[in-house]
Amino acid sequence: MAYYSRKKKNGSELEMRLKALREDFDSLQHDMRELLSTLGNEASHRVGQVTESASEAASTAAHQVETLAEEGTETVREAIKAQPFAAIALSMGAGALIGSLLRR
Repeated sequence: MAYYSRKKKNGSELEMRLKALREDFDSLQHDMRELLSTLGNEASHRVGQVTESASEAASTAAHQVETLAEEGTETVREAIKAQPFAAIALSMGAGALIGSLLRR
């Protein structure tokens, strides 16, 4: 009988250990879910920040290009007004060059 009670005692101890292990595993699963959720939220937040920064940089670059183009256009207009025949000859030469390249 002592053997039976020892076996029963070992069986209940094993069950207790298994129960504790299951509880630990459930706790670990819960913690992993929370960690992954937090990581997902943080990644989403950072992607939003990067997207916003990229959008601002693109907007700034577009504004700078627009400003430079306006300044360049004004410079070209002034040069054409100052020397109209040279501008005509230059544009005809460029047209002839482009035409010959396109024929090939």
